Amino acid sequence: MLSDEERRAAKNAYKQRGRDEMWARLGLNAGQLADLLEHLEDHFDDDSADDCDGELTLTREWALREGLRPAPLEDRLRELGGGCDCEVLANLDPADWV
Repeated sequence: MLSDEERRAAKNAYKQRGRDEMWARLGLNAGQLADLLEHLEDHFDDDSADDCDGELTLTREWALREGLRPAPLEDRLRELGGGCDCEVLANLDPADWV
């Protein structure tokens, strides 16, 4: 039988594996994701999705500027709930993965 401390350690290890898997799936580090989100925030007024074209146009622009291949990044973002630029901004919070 596990002690309380061992149970907490196992639970924390499990959560950490989940966070590690999310970062691996995304293919960006925390700084890159923060930079992408800042890039998107700079283009939307008052957190409004009204300016969103329903695509990953701004994300693609950022990826090219950063020297990343946009297509694989876009695929990964869609898997994680970011089907367009405003959804990336709304659904991908790096604080959830820390």
